[in-house]
Amino acid sequence: MDEQLQAQLLAQLKDVQLPPPVSWWPPAIGWWLVALITLMAITAVGYYLHKRHTQNRYRKLALAELNAHFAQWQNLSDDKAYISAANNVLKRVVKVFNPNLVNQFSDAWIDALESHASTEFTVETRYALAHQCYQTHVSADISALHSELSHWLQHHKREQLHA
Repeated sequence: MDEQLQAQLLAQLKDVQLPPPVSWWPPAIGWWLVALITLMAITAVGYYLHKRHTQNRYRKLALAELNAHFAQWQNLSDDKAYISAANNVLKRVVKVFNPNLVNQFSDAWIDALESHASTEFTVETRYALAHQCYQTHVSADISALHSELSHWLQHHKREQLHA
């Protein structure tokens, strides 16, 4: 072939055409499933955390109130006032998850409280909550009582009511 013909044939050839680049959108079905599962997991964790926070909010409020009564006791040293106020706080806490126990008093009340905890109250705490809140002259170790009641508020088990 002569050179002129070769040049004409080469001029007729077109350059190699590359296909358009692959777009990142829309993603494949697998990525849609991963996104859906991730969204469902985030929603479930968020719901669980919100429910847990809402269900345990009463604990924080009760502890704050009990601490306020303890601070008041530290200023006034009125044992009977602290014991009565602490008993009131406990009654309101128990009313949140088992309203039937609120009507208990004396040793039955303390037994009901202990049934929701993994530890038992000391003899002094049992006596203070069960009997001293009804007496006129009270003498108790309020610091130890406050410590035990705070521990009970933080760690008691909620009884789930089934309707």
